[in-house]
Amino acid sequence: MILCAIKTLENSRNLLLSAWVLSQKFGKKFAVILHAMESSNTVYSHEEMTLYLQTLNITADYIDFKKETINNFQNICEENEVSFLLLQLTKESSGEIKFQLNATRQLRIPYLIYKKSFNLLNFNKILLPISFLVEELEKAQFASAFGRFFDSEISLLLANDYGSKALTNSQKIVAVLEKFNLEPSIIKGRKDSFKINHEAIQVAQIELYDLLIVSASREYGLDDLIFGSMEQRLIKKSTIPILLINPRDDLYV
Repeated sequence: MILCAIKTLENSRNLLLSAWVLSQKFGKKFAVILHAMESSNTVYSHEEMTLYLQTLNITADYIDFKKETINNFQNICEENEVSFLLLQLTKESSGEIKFQLNATRQLRIPYLIYKKSFNLLNFNKILLPISFLVEELEKAQFASAFGRFFDSEISLLLANDYGSKALTNSQKIVAVLEKFNLEPSIIKGRKDSFKINHEAIQVAQIELYDLLIVSASREYGLDDLIFGSMEQRLIKKSTIPILLINPRDDLYV
């Protein structure tokens, strides 16, 4: 199931259409949850939501309403077997981004926090920044899915490290993609593993990439709690969508 979580119908058109396209391409059911109803001046009914989707030529397999703001999506996603989550970002403030990241912190599926300034999602060109961290390998399965179902052009931005771990990670990812007859390109980055994600934003904007796939922080340090996590700063800065993947605690000890 592809789940789209929104707080208001205002500025939700591109988000809903993008989520629906994903469901069609991946052959998944499409679901919408409208939450935070208590803080909204407008109360929507199931009929109103259905009619709005019809104006977009969309049919949802599942529509739900939550009066309160959802602050943890783990149970909802597990109970409904969600494979991809898109969330509406109504305010592009650091506080709102942080709240959304906390709500998705325990997820084992990819998720995308959708700014109202984003256009319809396009998957023609996808960029994967690759660092020395072992969890970077998880990007391979999601990149291959876009390559297979969307015929996406995939590029790997390789961190400029002294060691060889980033290079090894990129070689393993390439090996997985090649099994699906996908031929990714390798770009040598200027920054090391600690700054490669920020360089990826610059490269993506200059080279007109449509999507970044980034690994979220494995743990939050004191600096992350005070100044904001790496992914929070990336979302705040980026003008293109970022697909986030949480590292698996049970795989990386």
